Amino acid sequence: MNRVGLGENDNMGVTVSARERRFADAGEPPRRPLRNAKPARAKVAHAKPAQLVPGVLLPFAALTVASCGQGITPDLHSQRDASPTIDLRAVDRAGTLASEVATGALAPSDLPSVALWLDAATGVTTGAGGAVMSWADRSPNGHIAFPARVGPTLSADAWRGQPGVRFAMSGADNQRLVIADHASLRWGTGDFAVGAVIAYENQPDNSDVNGTGLVYSKQTLPAPYPGPALFANDGTVNPERTAFLLQVQYDATSIVSSDTTGYNDGKFHVVFGLRRDMTLIIRVDGVVVGRKLIGSVVDISIPGTDVTIGAAAGGGEQQLTGTILQLCAFAGPIEDADLEAVERYFRARHDLP
Repeated sequence: MNRVGLGENDNMGVTVSARERRFADAGEPPRRPLRNAKPARAKVAHAKPAQLVPGVLLPFAALTVASCGQGITPDLHSQRDASPTIDLRAVDRAGTLASEVATGALAPSDLPSVALWLDAATGVTTGAGGAVMSWADRSPNGHIAFPARVGPTLSADAWRGQPGVRFAMSGADNQRLVIADHASLRWGTGDFAVGAVIAYENQPDNSDVNGTGLVYSKQTLPAPYPGPALFANDGTVNPERTAFLLQVQYDATSIVSSDTTGYNDGKFHVVFGLRRDMTLIIRVDGVVVGRKLIGSVVDISIPGTDVTIGAAAGGGEQQLTGTILQLCAFAGPIEDADLEAVERYFRARHDLP
């Protein structure tokens, strides 16, 4: 039976959209290219993250620095402010990505509902052997992911010359990252979406050790472990299925698994798990592959519970064996057109089909 991934505190043609009209009313240019917009020099300028909210503690900073043998605390504020503008054509090896962007791709930070955006191409600081010391959020919320005990590693060439954050077992311990709880990560009973560009190789073995890989979790004790969680490999509904799974708490009416399987093929996939009203949805590579009407609305705010990425708290449970290029989350409703535009952005960034 699959346990939930717990946070650290368990141990303790494009038409003008309504959003574009809102940007125009505020004196800002619309961020989605309009119909017939010229595709030349298509760029996505990444928003500068806001400063950290005073009084929000960032645990594990001292542990992270010490584990990498450093004697000083890195200046994470200046690292977040150094996010570059990315010319998507720079990753265009087939001469087609610029036209993809011109059809209406959106970066996660182009949507006002973005709650989190981790991009392996920027904001990652490393120590000895490429160990990840911190991973700065590109959303305006300015979150920072720190390793707990043992962190993952940064691979400089995870996919076609592009970096990725690699998770795997480290001896008897797991590799995971933790983001301190914050109001922007408490989604109540409302809609949300969690997405990733991920490749994984977990082999289903009906165990909590590495048969199921945790991608994102903000769940906590006691049972039924309320909170959102996205998993690689379906260890709850069917331990032998190599599917993606989304749950808002651990019971049969609050879990959806993708109908399709075989995603532990080591190839990169764009996956999203969503809650819309009373429905849980899983999308993989731009296609809805799982949908379920849930039995009740679950409050998933869970104040005081941190976000965990890559493995559950504790020794080795639900260790993801795989690489994450992108990880993002949205709080509140997200339109199909906007979600598809973000998926298009990820496919263009990483030259995926």
